[in-house]
Amino acid sequence: MAKKNTFSTLLIFVIFALSVFAVINTTTKSKKIVPYINDGWVSWNSIEKIDIYSDGYYGRTMEEPLSITDKEEIDKIIKCLTDTKGYRHIPEDKYLEGLCNVFVDFGNGCVISMYADENYGTIDSEIKHTADEEGYFSFPEKFIERIKYLLETNTPSK
Repeated sequence: MAKKNTFSTLLIFVIFALSVFAVINTTTKSKKIVPYINDGWVSWNSIEKIDIYSDGYYGRTMEEPLSITDKEEIDKIIKCLTDTKGYRHIPEDKYLEGLCNVFVDFGNGCVISMYADENYGTIDSEIKHTADEEGYFSFPEKFIERIKYLLETNTPSK
């Protein structure tokens, strides 16, 4: 009789433990992996300069990047960029005609190429005017707002 109670107690404990594990496993949100952003390919810890290029927008050319060297500003941009909630793949049927025309080079092997008037573009190790096999991603809204604000308020003097 004692063996039966021990076995029943052990069985109930195992079922309870598996139930708890299942609940925790299904309610814990998995972190979204975004290429270059949080996949471990590049480091975001030692960025000293961010170059923002624009191909004819905001009074800039590709030869005249806006260089950001202020540590606080760099930290703001990186914080906005690494918030993975704003990323999603854009379906091919939603792609725009034309080319990406704003480029953000972090100097760490990651370059964001995006449309000036849209909230999406590519993430790669170099400037890309169109999507490659990774396709287009939407970007976090705060990141887009920060880059546009910097470009609009730092136009080159003629």
